[in-house]
Amino acid sequence: MTAQTAQTEDIVKDNITRELACELNDRDVLTIARAKAKAEAELEELQEEIDDERTAQKARLEAVEKRIEIMGAEIRTGEQRRPVPCYERFVKGMIEVVRKDTSEVIDRRAASLVEAQKVMPMTEEPPADDASTLDQAAHKQRGFAEDDEDPVDEDVAEPKKPRARKKR
Repeated sequence: MTAQTAQTEDIVKDNITRELACELNDRDVLTIARAKAKAEAELEELQEEIDDERTAQKARLEAVEKRIEIMGAEIRTGEQRRPVPCYERFVKGMIEVVRKDTSEVIDRRAASLVEAQKVMPMTEEPPADDASTLDQAAHKQRGFAEDDEDPVDEDVAEPKKPRARKKR
């Protein structure tokens, strides 16, 4: 009997594999390096997706917390903020914001000169308080109370009157 014949007679199981250390050649190292780089890129992408998902979940969480906070305040105060139809009106040089449902004035500010010009009376008779609508608005816009007098500015020249055209 030869040595090879003797070895085959002792085999109990054939074609089994085990993980064993093997020396790598340059081609093996290059293949593994490319696979590693690809896996690292995949890992980075997954981490970014997780971060994006965390950010989205955190935003959703904060939105729910805010809704709960608002509802708690509504319960405590017995009031809720809702859109309410309103309108603006001009009154003595002021613009008032008025609720349509209750006619309550909810805001008041000085009218701009443009706003005051839009509501100037088209009649020749002077207003009851003897001041034009435009003057009232300008007075309010400068921050004066209704009975304060305008400061006199001596540096401001009087507006020039248009010249009459000569007939030919």
